[in-house]
Amino acid sequence: MEWLSLSRMIFEPEAFPYSFMTKLAAQLVSRTHSLAMLPTIVILLTLSLLVVAACSGGDEVETPTPVPQPTVPPAPTAQPAAPTSVPQPTAAPAPTSPPVMAEPTRVSEPAASGVMVTVSDGSVARYSVTEQLARLSSPIDAVGETGDVEGTIVFDSDGKIDPDRSVITVALAGLTSDESRRDRYVRDRVFNTSQYPNAELVITGVEGLDWPFPDSGETTFQLMGDLTIKDVSSLVTWDVEAQSAGGIVTGEAKTVVTFEQFELSKPALAFIVSVEDEIRLELDINATIGPLSEQ
Repeated sequence: MEWLSLSRMIFEPEAFPYSFMTKLAAQLVSRTHSLAMLPTIVILLTLSLLVVAACSGGDEVETPTPVPQPTVPPAPTAQPAAPTSVPQPTAAPAPTSPPVMAEPTRVSEPAASGVMVTVSDGSVARYSVTEQLARLSSPIDAVGETGDVEGTIVFDSDGKIDPDRSVITVALAGLTSDESRRDRYVRDRVFNTSQYPNAELVITGVEGLDWPFPDSGETTFQLMGDLTIKDVSSLVTWDVEAQSAGGIVTGEAKTVVTFEQFELSKPALAFIVSVEDEIRLELDINATIGPLSEQ
């Protein structure tokens, strides 16, 4: 049987696998008792192997062409991160200084002889009285005023008032309001201007005014003085708000008096039902200021 298989391997080598041929040759060798046959077996096996090699050489196995893999672009090289700056300690904010309020500019060197304030054109004296008119359901303020005002206020070198030269005069005959009948009554009956034409204010003191007198800016203070109407005098305190700039002083002085205080009669007319006792007095001051030696 082995010889039959061996002969088939020579003529039909493609029918036998290589491993089978090897195994069969080994069996033949092991069973051959005659050394004389050994060369023949070897020759036959060699021929079989050559035939197998020749047959297999005609049918080369195609090696599959590897499918090209898509080229993956190289990952971008990360740029080295910029060095992180070390945070510097934040400087504490400088403490904010509280706002400094502007102070009025003052005359640094007052004249040795003092300062004089002179009332000039544009000043106005005014009265205001609350009254009830017959034709109205509610009270109104009767207001009369005059621009006939003159006078001076003198401060000595220490800022004190010189009362002998600090006098303001108002001509009462010039007082007018929105009602001519009232104006005639006030001139003829209340003030009797034919006999007492003026009201006179003699200023005797000042309080709350810094010295030297402010050369610019606003200031508030009080003036005290004797007000005389129809030969009746009474001490009156005026609240003053004044502004000064460039040698000019403007401001307003206010006070309240009564008819009884100066022994004045209230208006009594057919169209006036009643009049309150208070009289509100106002002075709108327009004046110049300068060293006393220049006045």
